[in-house]
This record gives sequence, C-alpha cells and structure tokens, in this order.
Amino acid sequence: MFASIAVERPDRAAAALAALTCGARFRFAAGRRAASLVELPVSTPLSVEQVVELACRLGFHAEEVRLGVLEFWVDEWTVLEVLTPEAAPDTRRLLLAA
Repeated sequence: MFASIAVERPDRAAAALAALTCGARFRFAAGRRAASLVELPVSTPLSVEQVVELACRLGFHAEEVRLGVLEFWVDEWTVLEVLTPEAAPDTRRLLLAA
C-alpha cells in the first residue's frame, strides 16, 4: 500500500524521508495507534546518531525507543518508526517482511 501524509511543511518532511531512505522508493505498511495518529515503519542505513542529527537539523524530533529503533515525529500526528542497522535482528526481519 502506498501512504500519503498531511504535514505543515511538505518540503521538510520530504527532505527527512529522502535522507532516511537515501532517496529509495518504498511502500508503507501503515498502522494506527489512534484515529489522529499515523505510524509508518521505515528502514534506514543511517545510524541512531545520524537520524537524531537529521531530525534536529530539519526541526523535527527523534528519539530511540528500543535498541536501534527510533520514533521520528513529523508534525504532531505522524510518527515514523525508523529502524537503523543497530536494531535487533529479529525486529528488522519482522518489519521488513511486512
């Protein structure tokens, strides 16, 4: 499934996604925690530190919630679940297969 998200600054969101995915096209398996929150899993070759730095540079917030897995907030209603190479192997396998 392809997903689209509504954001206040599409240019910043697009820059963040392009940097996280190195410009690759991908499909989202979108899930919902609440009616107004969209959660999207994204795999990246960047390290945890690089993801946090990218978020700060673009005016977003990212924090590690599990080893190698970060929540990357785009505005207040969209969160990217970013899996870095440091993520536990079982977690990466499960989410990449989805």
